[in-house]
Amino acid sequence: MKTIMIPSRFRTAVLLATLLPLTSFALNGRIRSLDTPEGRYLRLDDLEEQWPMRHETTGDNRILLGDRKYRFELTAGSRGARLNGTLLYLHHPPVRDPEGNWFLHRLDLERSLASYFRTDSLYPDPVRRIMIDPGHGGSDPGARGQTLLEKEVNLAVARQVAARLRAAGFDVVMTRDDDSEPRLTERSALVRSVNADLFVSIHQNAATNRNAAGIETFCVTPPGAENPDDPMSRRKNDCPGHRFERNSLRLAAGIQSRLLQNTGALDRGVKRARFWVLRMSDCPAVLVECGFISNAGEEQKLARDDYREQLAEAIASGILQYCRELEEL
Repeated sequence: MKTIMIPSRFRTAVLLATLLPLTSFALNGRIRSLDTPEGRYLRLDDLEEQWPMRHETTGDNRILLGDRKYRFELTAGSRGARLNGTLLYLHHPPVRDPEGNWFLHRLDLERSLASYFRTDSLYPDPVRRIMIDPGHGGSDPGARGQTLLEKEVNLAVARQVAARLRAAGFDVVMTRDDDSEPRLTERSALVRSVNADLFVSIHQNAATNRNAAGIETFCVTPPGAENPDDPMSRRKNDCPGHRFERNSLRLAAGIQSRLLQNTGALDRGVKRARFWVLRMSDCPAVLVECGFISNAGEEQKLARDDYREQLAEAIASGILQYCRELEEL
């Protein structure tokens, strides 16, 4: 075993482990912690005495953490984790102390792992009405490919998602069902006005790098968090999250997993961002980037009816999976 797995930027500022109460979930006892410039890290073996999860080290740098249903694969020094095989980005990398003890950042424990191992942190309200949001529209075409406009692909996929959810018995509301252009404020206001229980925004990605490819799904960044995936990261303290952050993560991970299974696309991961429609929706909310319209190969797929059906089936299936899991809480 290596003597230490604490990133170099922490090494001069990590304090001796201290015992601190973990009050967010009204736990009993105290949790040993490490204070770093990036915030407080909590010791896993202390936490396991009160959370229904266990961990095992599988190498100098890797750890498996979870229960029979959900397993996280973590790597010391890396934000990239795997949840049942699907890539999910943490806010901060896990660290190990000189004795080999594992510590996770408090924010990741409270906002990510708690979504699976402290289900009392979730809102269990049943899902009846789902809002599907085809991104862009009207004079805003979104991203442009060689032949496709993002707004058109978004609407085609969204209509099929809505049809599948209606067939499953849900009340579905679309933010647009034509080439109209609802503003961002109107989309989020509609969520509240119709009392939607879920919000799913459908988009296609684009990049100046024409080789960029794959699928990624976003949920809201918690307050106080800063990460490179968030275009509004600098506003970490003045953009509040909302009470459905943990539900949103579970919804995003479920949709991302089903999309990868259905399409075989590159996994770009579950990420966090402070997009308007995510932070202003008063319900669990996710934004799905179904592929890169700027990538010639992916644009060809997105032009095919059968591939759009695969995307729609996966998104609807991920939503249904989330609803079933919520019923089992």
